[in-house]
Amino acid sequence: MKQNKRKYWYLIILLMVVCCIAVWAMLSGQIPITLNDLQYIINPSTEVAHSEEGIKLSIVEEVLFTMRMPRVMMAIGVGAALAICGAVMQSTVQNPLADPFLLGISSGASLGATVAIVLGIGVGGSVLSELGIPVMAFIGASVATLFIFMLSIKNNRVSTLYLILAGTVINAFCAALSNALVYVAEDSEKVRAVAFWTMGSLAQVSWTQVGIVFVALFVVLIYFLLHAKELDAMMMGNESAVTLGINPNVQRVAMIVLVTVLTSLVVSFCGVIGFVGLTIPHIVRSLVGSKHYWTLLYSAVIGAFFLVGADWLSRVLIPQSEVAIGILTALIGCPLFAIILLTNKKRI
Repeated sequence: MKQNKRKYWYLIILLMVVCCIAVWAMLSGQIPITLNDLQYIINPSTEVAHSEEGIKLSIVEEVLFTMRMPRVMMAIGVGAALAICGAVMQSTVQNPLADPFLLGISSGASLGATVAIVLGIGVGGSVLSELGIPVMAFIGASVATLFIFMLSIKNNRVSTLYLILAGTVINAFCAALSNALVYVAEDSEKVRAVAFWTMGSLAQVSWTQVGIVFVALFVVLIYFLLHAKELDAMMMGNESAVTLGINPNVQRVAMIVLVTVLTSLVVSFCGVIGFVGLTIPHIVRSLVGSKHYWTLLYSAVIGAFFLVGADWLSRVLIPQSEVAIGILTALIGCPLFAIILLTNKKRI
């Protein structure tokens, strides 16, 4: 009881740290925003509004509310979503190297987005064209996952081994098709757009997309928390789960479907962002143990912290430019995971 109370306090402290980092990320960048600027934005003065300083502050306000705030909020949502999906994937397929992209979700989404970009579906100023790439990415991810489920059925149930093998095959197939489309594309602008999207970016997110991701994250997280004991049992193996009165096949399908939906939303809005779902759950388990109630909560918070920091770094690392966030998460995540492997060889 006392230990659980301590974990709650640590979680609250981590949440406060994430809030502080988020505020810092909103205020810093190519156009720095000071506390005085914030004071004016919150309580605008009529005298300043029509001056040269007022025009500058109106630009600052636009940058804050239409660019930085939705971007940082999306980083929080995406980081939390990918981390909890990674934790659930590693338990449901009983593979410590699993992450949200194991089932071919990323490659399927990339293929859908590539088709949209090459065909010009996402070009234009209308609402329909604006949703072209996310919708096609979501369709691609969903179709890829459907094929993986079909390939992984053995003796009228989903086999975890076949699931991993099918995911590897579909990943390779979708990646090959995406590369083929890029190869035959004649427009260099479209090729660059595909390359940037597949490396991940939070630059073009809107408040609507942020709202969709947070609603999906809240629903899925609540479901996982309510079924944390089932996840604990499934991590010990199918026999242990059946002994405890749990149907592992039904739970596995339900949880993988939820992981697919949540990850597909993330990928369709922000592109491919790797290593969050692979690395963060292992870090969390080394800190709070393997009980999924705590693993899920801490993974969400630490995943949000990780991606907010990576996104801030992507904006400020190179002046007047931006590094794709997928590159930074890989550059940071690879050494972190290597350290985890070296220090936890017996447990992984």
